[in-house]
Amino acid sequence: MTTIANFSGSPYLPMPGEVYWVDTMILSADDKKARRPVLVVGVPDSSFRRITVVTRTSSRHRSPGVASAANSGLGLNRPGTWGYLRNVDASLWTPSNVSCYGEVDGTELYEVRVEFGL
Repeated sequence: MTTIANFSGSPYLPMPGEVYWVDTMILSADDKKARRPVLVVGVPDSSFRRITVVTRTSSRHRSPGVASAANSGLGLNRPGTWGYLRNVDASLWTPSNVSCYGEVDGTELYEVRVEFGL
């Protein structure tokens, strides 16, 4: 059975550096998890474009990638890696598909952007 992303709610634009848990259907139909943490690294000027995110994996040996410490405040219960660059249709960035958990510090955001050439 194919699952599709939820289109309910009004789209809004996140801020770079914010960590969200997202419905993986807006990222990739191949993801085995239903929800995954992402770090917002690029935001368009309108909700008719694409938001750039880096997904987090609990695999600490992912390369390329940036190490990410456990942070219960962000819902990150294990150490991991910001490891996969993805783009999300901004029209799918709705409260039914994403939940903000807070922000990483500026150093971590900078390291991720450098690692992925952003």
